[in-house]
Amino acid sequence: PTNIFKGIVQQNETFDITLCNPPFHASLNDALAGTQRKLKNLAESQAKNFAQSRVTNKTLDKSSVLNFGGQGAELYCDGGEEAFVIRMINESALIKNQCFWFTSLISKATTLPAVYRALKKVNALQVKTIDMAQGQKKSRLVAWTFLNVDQQRNWLKINRI
Repeated sequence: PTNIFKGIVQQNETFDITLCNPPFHASLNDALAGTQRKLKNLAESQAKNFAQSRVTNKTLDKSSVLNFGGQGAELYCDGGEEAFVIRMINESALIKNQCFWFTSLISKATTLPAVYRALKKVNALQVKTIDMAQGQKKSRLVAWTFLNVDQQRNWLKINRI
């Protein structure tokens, strides 16, 4: 149940890309505390928006209300985002020639140094980080490959990406 690729990806399978949105909380209590913070911040934001709408004589629409979802295993795992992504990186090295790009969303900037160390340890040949933002939420996508330039060209030729 804790495997990400090991025992999942078969020897004869190849993938152009993997996409991962890892659980970012370390425990149920962390997930609940995070939800409480979000709800508190949302309530403060909605109160401010409501006050502004009264001044400008506008009304709030239903789209201004956020919805927080996710089931237990989707929200948390032992060690949180950092441990999950490091496990993913270690397992990706076991199938390094079966996938062109491995990717994972990284929610917490504090996770990045450990992720970069893990990628260096498994000898990822190329690592890219794409910063993203939606409102006040900032995250990033980290992508890595074990394929050298010649292997990448050959992959593209064979798979016609």
